[in-house]
Amino acid sequence: MESRRQMLRDLAMDTIGNSLLSDDVTLESLASMTENLGTLELEQFMKIAKHSALYRFWMQAPHPEALGEVVILVTMDDFVLALKDVNAAINNYEI
Repeated sequence: MESRRQMLRDLAMDTIGNSLLSDDVTLESLASMTENLGTLELEQFMKIAKHSALYRFWMQAPHPEALGEVVILVTMDDFVLALKDVNAAINNYEI
């Protein structure tokens, strides 16, 4: 479980080492909800969650390009949506 938390911690960082997780997200909860995912699925899970957060921000901001530099945090809702997407993809490929 610790290696999974470390992988999630690494995947949840931006390019300069800042965490992208909102306060409602813990590494323990992410590790628990993804314990059946392999490494590639875990990476996809994190990418989908980050894209969900970006989309949510873009849709809420009236003129995001005028805001300058902002930090977009990934919420538990983003991770729940991402897990549904990853599980659906896995189920589509099962024989």
